[in-house]
Amino acid sequence: MNSRVAGLSAIGMLAAGVLLVGCTTPPADLEKIADAPPTWRTPAVAERALSDRPWGELFKSAELDTLVREALANNSDLLVAVQRVEVARAQFTATRSLLLPSVGAQFDYTKARLPASGLPPPNVTGESSTLGVFIPVWEIDLFGRLQAATESQRRLYLASDDTQWAVYVALIGAVTRGYLRLLDWDNQALVARKQVEARRESLRVVSARHKAGISAGSDLRQAQSNFAQGEAALAEIEKQRARAENELSVLIGRNPGPIGRQDSAPAVELTPQLPAGIPSQLLTRRPDVLAAEQTVRASEANVDAARRAYFPTISLTAFLGYASPSLSGLFDDGRSAWSVAPSVSAPIFTWGRLSSNVDAARAQQTIAVEQYRQTVRNAFKEVDDALVGYQRNVEQRAALDRAVKANRERARLAELRYRNGVTIYLEVLIAQQDVFESELRLSSSVRDVYESIVDLYVALGGGWQPPTASDTAPAAATAER
Repeated sequence: MNSRVAGLSAIGMLAAGVLLVGCTTPPADLEKIADAPPTWRTPAVAERALSDRPWGELFKSAELDTLVREALANNSDLLVAVQRVEVARAQFTATRSLLLPSVGAQFDYTKARLPASGLPPPNVTGESSTLGVFIPVWEIDLFGRLQAATESQRRLYLASDDTQWAVYVALIGAVTRGYLRLLDWDNQALVARKQVEARRESLRVVSARHKAGISAGSDLRQAQSNFAQGEAALAEIEKQRARAENELSVLIGRNPGPIGRQDSAPAVELTPQLPAGIPSQLLTRRPDVLAAEQTVRASEANVDAARRAYFPTISLTAFLGYASPSLSGLFDDGRSAWSVAPSVSAPIFTWGRLSSNVDAARAQQTIAVEQYRQTVRNAFKEVDDALVGYQRNVEQRAALDRAVKANRERARLAELRYRNGVTIYLEVLIAQQDVFESELRLSSSVRDVYESIVDLYVALGGGWQPPTASDTAPAAATAER
């Protein structure tokens, strides 16, 4: 009775396993999950995308090109990403190798003194030897468990390759932003020096008037304070510029130090709208989105592998070679030998281990799908942020340009009025301060305009085109796709 119940239980468990793994996990409809909008929120040119250009054509700056190429060759984050691809490739190759039998060479020799058969049993000395090739325990993947595990590793390998490209694109953007900020600090330092010279001249005029008894002592103290504040502002800008140089040096793989440069702000035609293509193109262009997609497919393959663990495991061992009771006669005629030992095992009671593995794989699949959804949403957000940032930064730059012109004229008139004794020095001081602040803001706004172009380029997956042979960049796993 007990054996009958055990047999029925085994049959029931096997039938449940067959029903569970009878169908492959259906792939998630990622296009539906992405739910790409038909157009961008901010108006953009849809016929083409800014990221269609290779990165070297974005600003056409020889100095910037040199820095980017150096970063691609020496940046630690990119080099780590390259090695992670190698790790994923090796893991995929190792998993795929399980689909085929391993073949090894084997030589055994034994010599021992043991009891012999017969009465009385005298102990005798005997020996045996074997030589040949053998197949250790090899699982025949009849039900596709190893194939599913191999597919999962292949997808993870492709995901690591896409992640490597994401680091590549992000590095180009980071170096370009760092270079633009450095040019901005150069321009701000130039503005500060001009302002210090203007305040020095103003202090000279006030000092002369004070000595002549025309100006009050308060005017002299205000002029001295104004001049000192200008020098302090210049020192702060120089400090920030040095830090920006150090940051960019580390980014491109150098020790902290100066960055040689001669360029001013890049000469780029600023159009009313930037080319951004259509949102659905982002799903096949952004490397982080592609990496998230491969992760989803890997999780689906993991579910299949976990479900197929319910099937019986069929394994095989084999030997082909020579066997002899003595080492000297190992290669004599008639000493050839072979053996084949198949085995079949099936799970009966695993106390929830197999079902828990399936549940865990399904949960990982759900996580991967949600991460893909969030990655796509973030990609759409970054593109829209860059588009609106460019549009508003251009408007802000135009407004600040008008403000600088007005403040300069106001400062000129205030200086003239003061020298003619029509107004007090406070009006000159306020006008100079307004000129200084508006010129610094204008410099930053110019940088913001160009940074928004870089942001859009990166958000669209810019740099996705394979680099030239002179670039040190990751090689995509094209053959594995």
